[in-house]
Amino acid sequence: MRVFLQAIFGQLLFTLYIYLRGRAVLPKQRRWRLPYTLFFAAEWALYFFGYFTHSELPDSVMVPILMICGTWYIASIYLVTGLLFFDLCRWIYRRRPGWFPAWITANALRWRRGAYLLLALFTVALMVQGYHNVEDPRVKHVRITIPKSTPGRDSLKVVLMTDTHFGESIGKRNAQRFVELSNAEQPDMVVIAGDVIDYELRIAARERIEEDLRRLRAPSWASTSRWATMNIAPTASPSSGGSDARGGDATDRLRRAARQHLHPHRPRRLHQSPSRRPKPTHARGRHKPPRDRGRPSA
Repeated sequence: MRVFLQAIFGQLLFTLYIYLRGRAVLPKQRRWRLPYTLFFAAEWALYFFGYFTHSELPDSVMVPILMICGTWYIASIYLVTGLLFFDLCRWIYRRRPGWFPAWITANALRWRRGAYLLLALFTVALMVQGYHNVEDPRVKHVRITIPKSTPGRDSLKVVLMTDTHFGESIGKRNAQRFVELSNAEQPDMVVIAGDVIDYELRIAARERIEEDLRRLRAPSWASTSRWATMNIAPTASPSSGGSDARGGDATDRLRRAARQHLHPHRPRRLHQSPSRRPKPTHARGRHKPPRDRGRPSA
C-alpha cells in the first residue's frame, strides 16, 4: 500500500503538478515546450516500466531505474513545496494586489520564471549536497547530561546510525565506511536504527551487508546491553528479499547478524512470527493456593 501511495502522490500528482506549473511560464515556442514535455513523459514511462516489471528485470537494469526515479521522487518533494509557496503568493496577490510593489506586478511573468528557475537550481544543489553526505559521512558529536549516577561509570558513549537504506544506491562500500567511523569512536554502545534496508532487499542480501555489521566493535560491560534494531524501509519490496512475504532470508540474515553480534551474552534465538509463538499454558487470573478446611493440628 505504501508503494502504491508513493506511486500516486510522488509519480503522478507531484509530477503532474510540477509539469503544469512549469509549462505555464514557458515560452509558447515548440522548441521549449516539446523537450519539456518529453522529459516528464520519459520519467513517467521509466517509473511505471520499473514498477510493473521489477521482479523480472536484472539488477543491472533495475538499479539505475531505482536510482533515477528515487532521486526524482525526493526532488519532486522540494519542488512541490516551493511551487505551493509561489501559488500562495499568487493567491494573496489576486486578493491584495496593493501589498506587492509595482516593479513586481509590472513584470509578473518574468518574476515567476526567475523564481521557478531559482527553485530548480536550489533543488539541484540540495540533491548534490545529499549525495555528498552519503558518500562522505561526517560524525556529529552530541553531549547529553543526565542527572543520574552509576557506580563505576561517569559517562557512556553511544554511536547511533540511522536511515542507512542499504540497497540499490548505498551498498557494501558505504557500509564499510560506516563501520570504520563507528569503530574509530570506540563506543560503549552501538545502536542501528531504521530504516536499514531500502526498496530492493535482494541487493543488500547479495552484497552480504551483515558481514560488515559483524565488524562493529563496542566493549561490553556488566551493567548495560548493546541493542540493534533492524527495521525495513516502509517502501521495501515484498517480493525481492527471499523466501517469504517479509523479505525472507535477506531480512532474517541481517537481523541475526546484528542480534548475534550486538547481543553476545544473550541466547541466539531466531525471530518467530506471532502465529508460531507458543501460547501460554497458565490460566488467567491470580493463582490462589488451595485452602485447608481442616483444623490446624496442635
